[in-house]
Amino acid sequence: MEIENLSMQNKTSLQEETGLQEEIGLQENISLQKKADLNGNSYELDCENRNSIKNGLDLSRKNSLDLSKKNSGKLQIGGFSSEGRVFLAPMAGVTDLAFRIICKRKGCDLLYTEMINAKALCYDDQKTKKMLNIKEEEHPVAVQIFGSEPDFMGRATEILNDYPNEILDINMGCPAPKVVKNGDGSALMKNPKLAYKIMESVVKASKKPVTVKMRKGWDENSINAVQIAKLAEQAGVSAITIHGRTREQYYSGNADWDIIRKIKDSVKIPVIGNGDVTSIEDAIKMFIITHCDAIMIGRGAQGNPWIFNRINNFLKNNIDLDELRKIELKNVEETDLTSIKIRISDKIEKYKVDEVSNQEKIDTIIEHLDLAIQEDGEYVAIREMRKHIGWYLKGMKNSAKVRNEINKLETYNEVVYMLKEYLNNFQN
Repeated sequence: MEIENLSMQNKTSLQEETGLQEEIGLQENISLQKKADLNGNSYELDCENRNSIKNGLDLSRKNSLDLSKKNSGKLQIGGFSSEGRVFLAPMAGVTDLAFRIICKRKGCDLLYTEMINAKALCYDDQKTKKMLNIKEEEHPVAVQIFGSEPDFMGRATEILNDYPNEILDINMGCPAPKVVKNGDGSALMKNPKLAYKIMESVVKASKKPVTVKMRKGWDENSINAVQIAKLAEQAGVSAITIHGRTREQYYSGNADWDIIRKIKDSVKIPVIGNGDVTSIEDAIKMFIITHCDAIMIGRGAQGNPWIFNRINNFLKNNIDLDELRKIELKNVEETDLTSIKIRISDKIEKYKVDEVSNQEKIDTIIEHLDLAIQEDGEYVAIREMRKHIGWYLKGMKNSAKVRNEINKLETYNEVVYMLKEYLNNFQN
């Protein structure tokens, strides 16, 4: 299918810009619509405010389901096979080498780097190249690049062919003003023709599977994620990650999981769901509601890298994801997954009580700090770790004071001493 045969919201203006022909409605709160998929077939999608599906699940077919089987199938992303389905999201200033290793040690299946400036990489910027330091322990790893010039994105891809990452990801979701003002990140969703050219350029140049991470759209008046997803598939992209918020939302409000399901119903390549997964319950709900192939966790992993082991252990030992996807959905009033008879509520409770001890939290902070110092040196690492320490300690008794004190400390020994003193006096 040629790009001219695809469509965008706001048909008239976009036909002039991109020559897209087929009309596809992209409004969010339509009750029932028939769409055409990439093969010209039709499908029906019950969209009667599917956001409210998060409030409950219809398990009318549960008696015909066996949810107890262990997962054995791998997720295929191009030529890459993933053993698991729980990934770490790329986060600027967060998913550096040290944090990635911590998440890997805590059970993450696929790590994503911080976003890499494609143009800076092409100009051999040393700071940018340092961000591409990948250790053997991390694998598998995806490198994410951003930019709005197809030539530079293609050239950066050629450079990254020599790096050890398994996957190359295109950033079309970053909402930061300093990124979108240059037309990068989520700003690409405002220009589907350019977005397609970038994806085509990267896929053509890459020797590795290419994925795309994007948002629901620029704002509520331009929800075009389904359209961009179809363009991505046409361009040869191997998987799509969708964060269910618009750029204008940043990280406010609730993620719209309905858009993830719409994309899953619209393309044949794997779809990775992202947004508001902070627990086992959230993960299961996302798989059921969206039928996504994997989930990606961002802010839910900040100060909580144990989330990967918790979700993965539960999924691998208690749930068959293929069976989860067979559950029919409708609006119901129950809001607590554990109150719905899904044969797994008692197992969820078992995993929920397995809380991380204060000792393990402090030990993990020190382990994380050690890794950061090895990579960046003491001066930089101490300062970069302040936000991480705040996330780790959040919710712990009397933690506010120690967080404030640690933010003033300058050396490794001072920080470690403060953390151990805090642990020893935790009950006081």
